[in-house]
Amino acid sequence: MKIGHRAMNLGLPMMAAIDAAAEIGYEGVSLVAKEDWVWPEDLTADRAAEIRARCERHGLAISALTGRFGSLIDEGADERVQWARSVVEAAATLEAPFVTSHIGVIPEDLDRDDVRAMAARVSRLCERADELGVTVAVETGPEEAWVLRNFIEQVGSDRLRVNYDPANLMMQGYDHMGGVDAVAPYIVHTHPKDAVREDADGRRQRPLGEGDVDIPRWIGELKRVGFDGWLCVERESGEDRLGDARRALELLRSLV
Repeated sequence: MKIGHRAMNLGLPMMAAIDAAAEIGYEGVSLVAKEDWVWPEDLTADRAAEIRARCERHGLAISALTGRFGSLIDEGADERVQWARSVVEAAATLEAPFVTSHIGVIPEDLDRDDVRAMAARVSRLCERADELGVTVAVETGPEEAWVLRNFIEQVGSDRLRVNYDPANLMMQGYDHMGGVDAVAPYIVHTHPKDAVREDADGRRQRPLGEGDVDIPRWIGELKRVGFDGWLCVERESGEDRLGDARRALELLRSLV
């Protein structure tokens, strides 16, 4: 497995975050389409080349581009899928293999008209992704893993896969360990993230290894199903982002 960190979560401007990830010892970074430098409408070929060169100078890969599509089932979904398409195109410009995003809550009943419309939108998005050689990896959490699997199989595109985040599933009360089996054939990218089931102040994220996600067991489950892709740390809060990143890397290296 390869270990990366989401650049935005290091608490620095993007280019400085790339430098910091390399200094800490990460093998890659994921970027976010709405952070500085990477707005799709502003991402020229020259700017993308500069980002890639900064990563290459450090021996870093770009593991993914996070899209933040929003819901592709609710009102406004047709407009949001246009944004999603622009993110896929930006990922191709950056030569990032994956776009990761939530796509809204997928209902269990896939025969509903709104779910069929959602599947059609995602299918069109995947057609564009296929043209560009990019894979759309839906992040786990809003629904149980088996529901996401069924939706992926309904869409039926090889360009629709899973970004597995165990903390998102755990915080929703879903089986974040058993979910690995449910979507095993489709996992292409992951977010090692930790959190607690409950917090009086609603601040549920924790540094990796300090929450209720059994990270060693989760890594073991990924190994068992044959996953050998990116572990890309996501840490969206905290007062010591760089320290948390160093400790997360140390933990993950001890497990892989």
